[in-house]
Order: sequence, then structure tokens, then C-alpha cells
Amino acid sequence: VIVLTMILVYTQHYYYYLYPPFPENFGIYYNSTFSFDTENNIYRSCRGQEYRIELNKKEKGEIYDAIIENDFFNLKNDVTDVTSGIQIGFMHTIILEVTAEQKKYKVDSRQIPSFSTDAKKFDKISDIINSILFHKTCP
Repeated sequence: VIVLTMILVYTQHYYYYLYPPFPENFGIYYNSTFSFDTENNIYRSCRGQEYRIELNKKEKGEIYDAIIENDFFNLKNDVTDVTSGIQIGFMHTIILEVTAEQKKYKVDSRQIPSFSTDAKKFDKISDIINSILFHKTCP
């Protein structure tokens, strides 16, 4: 019984690692120097070329985990104030829109005060998305 319990716990942990849970309607729209949309699975390069890229369950789970761990749904999203936020280079901004559990939440990096805790959280989420998409587009 103990061995079977250990096997079951290990299997569940391993399955969670491979396929972290996320809401059924989870999706993202990410716009930086490129854009990516999970609704249509379209990756658009900075030169306007379009590619079809589909994220697997593990990749979607990693992004969702980063969103939850970094409190995305509580980041500043006042779209009327885009004056003092993160700008990398000349007017480079990142927009991330997340759909989860029948809600949409959009954050523009220009809304987040530079060097703030929220900026660090937003960067962590962006880093995960960039890493996953980089490996998909540059195998």
C-alpha cells in the first residue's frame, strides 16, 4: 500500500510538472517587437512575417504559472496613464492581454512605474513568454 501510494503521488507530481493546470479558456495576446496570439496561434515577426505556432499544455502551464506567481491580475492596468512606465529603447513597449476564467485583463508596460516591484513581476512573465516563443521559432 505504501509503495502504491508513493507511486501515485510521484505520478501526480510528474503529470503536474508536464501539464500544469490552467483554465480551459486560458489565452494570451503578447505584443513586443513581435506579437503572438494563442487564440489563432499566430506569431507575427517584427518584419510582418506570420507563422503558425501552437503551444502545448506544458508551455501554456508555464506561462499561466508565471502569471499567477507574479500576480499579473493585480498589476496596474490604468490605460489612461501611459506616461511613466517601462520603456526599453526608444518607445518600446510590451502589451500582454490574458484571458482566463471568462475575464480579460490587459497590461501595457508603459503603465507600470520603472524599477518598481510590478515592473519586476511583469518582466518575469515576459521572460517566460519570450523564452518559450524563442525556442519555438528558433529550434
